Amino acid sequence: MLEPKSDEAARGERLPWVTAALAALLLAGFVGARGWVGLTGDSTPVELDSAFELWLNHPYLALDPQLLAELKRRPDGDSYAERMARARAEAGSAPEAARAESQAELDLVTALALRGTDAAPGPNHPFRRLGWVPASPQLFALGTYWTLHAGSAHLLGVLLLLWLAGPALERAFGRGGFAALCLLGVLAAALAYLVSSGGARAPLVGAAGIAAALAGACGVRNGRDTVRIAGLGVGVPGWAAPALWVAVSGLFHFALAGDAVALGESLVPSLASLAAGAGFAAAARSLRLEERRAARRAEARAAAQLDPRTRRAQAALDRGSHDQAISLATELLRERPDDAGALAVVWSAHQASGRETQGLPAAKRLLEIYARHGALAPAARVWDELVRAAPEARAETTVLLRIVPELVVQARREAAIAALRCVVTPDGRAPLSVGQAVRAAELAAELDTASALAAARVALASTELADEKRERLAKLVQEFERKLETAPPAEPPPPPEPVRVELALDDNQRTVVYTPPPENTGPSAVKVTLAVPLELDPDGVRMRVDGAEPSLLTWERIQAVGVGLVSGLGAKPVVVIDLALNWADCRGGALEVLRLRSDSFRARALIGGDGSALEALRALLAQLLARSGAVPLPDAGAARGLPFREFPDPSCYERDVLLHAG
Repeated sequence: MLEPKSDEAARGERLPWVTAALAALLLAGFVGARGWVGLTGDSTPVELDSAFELWLNHPYLALDPQLLAELKRRPDGDSYAERMARARAEAGSAPEAARAESQAELDLVTALALRGTDAAPGPNHPFRRLGWVPASPQLFALGTYWTLHAGSAHLLGVLLLLWLAGPALERAFGRGGFAALCLLGVLAAALAYLVSSGGARAPLVGAAGIAAALAGACGVRNGRDTVRIAGLGVGVPGWAAPALWVAVSGLFHFALAGDAVALGESLVPSLASLAAGAGFAAAARSLRLEERRAARRAEARAAAQLDPRTRRAQAALDRGSHDQAISLATELLRERPDDAGALAVVWSAHQASGRETQGLPAAKRLLEIYARHGALAPAARVWDELVRAAPEARAETTVLLRIVPELVVQARREAAIAALRCVVTPDGRAPLSVGQAVRAAELAAELDTASALAAARVALASTELADEKRERLAKLVQEFERKLETAPPAEPPPPPEPVRVELALDDNQRTVVYTPPPENTGPSAVKVTLAVPLELDPDGVRMRVDGAEPSLLTWERIQAVGVGLVSGLGAKPVVVIDLALNWADCRGGALEVLRLRSDSFRARALIGGDGSALEALRALLAQLLARSGAVPLPDAGAARGLPFREFPDPSCYERDVLLHAG
């Protein structure tokens, strides 16, 4: 197998079941086809005309209608019908024994003629029935043509590359991703052959599309790496895989391909699948698919290895017993200060109880541990939560520079900018090294011009900066300065519009004066109507309001969404979701809200997926805010449950979230 050095640590982590199943399927298809046409498939071909001539010598025998139909499709098909009519008019009789023997011979010759060989397949050959024929494409053939191979050499070439590249790519992309890569290779080869063949009747067979896609993906993924062939100890560059496959495809094409059948080694389908595989690997790299899978596997392994005390602390957190969860986790941290699971419980418990400030030390330590072990995805999430809770939070420069790209990938732009500003802002920490300053300037170039300029100036002030980088950074500094100079100043908010008031004077004259609007223009009361969501519709939320018949609340009508974890509504705290319908128009009157309670519906039934109930509820809130464009109350984080803000009773929630915010 081809094993990049970067994959050696993951070897044996997961068995390549998809690769093994694919190889078994190819072998089964080959054996099945061999049972249909014979072991070699290369017996002496029998022409259709030979079977017809045999019948002409014995016109009293029964002729297979399929043979006659195939002959009539030829340009001179009418001549066969005339010859049949004359032969039957002149036909005599034959003894019964001789007739039976001649009929058996004719049936055998006809069957051989209709079957044909691998090189010249007839209408009954599996290549014709199950192969991809551009002249008459069948949808089912997309699932069968690649299981057929013209001989063992044709099959072994595909199996060899599948064995070499399959396991490493399956570990890299996951079973689903690897299966999608193989399917992409199959479809790309079929589509390319359909477009380039001009409606040919020669069927395309073979899994060369899969092999070419694997070669292309291997070349892009491992192009800069040294690939070792397992068992041989030979190292080759990763880009050699697609080059080798192109050479092999060309050899098969010119040596074996003919007019009657395309072996799947035709250059156009192979090159199309090669490009499709390369594109798949490039997309996976840009989306950081491997890093995300590695992070998920690391989290899963960590969860499986949790200390029993951490499990008890997590269970207490899930029950809402925040103080108990903190106590259990803290007890474990006295023994093992770097236990990520216990630190995560402490931080989550402080968030859920609204005491984020007390949990900041645990969050900072958790951030460092995640970054140290390469778990950048959870590290980025912790930093985002940290700066939401404490905008003045600080962390190690190395840690922040590592997680900024992951923050960008996760669309946490504000957290990424906060990390960069923390890096370049002097606060008594050790000054930036040249490498750190250059890295910060590069990362901040598209995110925060001021941070990029500050980092670039630090790098330029050092005498250790190489000339090439100095020249490039000097140009960037000029560009950043122009951006800051030309950026329009922030416009102050417009003053509130005055209210026009007409006053009556004693002499029956009227005059006009202007007074500012009253300071308190928000709602003075809340009118609550209970509702139960039933379905998320493209146009809105289908719900049952106050026990009535289901109705649709359009997204446009939702002007604000208030969220809070409220006690006093049941045996346990309940997440309240208030959909405000007159937020923009309420001036001193009653705010009309439709209230959804988390104990009256299942968020997972609306969102789908197999995540936890808490994850489903957060996903539902994200959907409500994204689709409606409503104002999040009390703030963007709490309205998404990151974390939920707790309230001792409904009146405190309404006062602090709905009335105070207004």
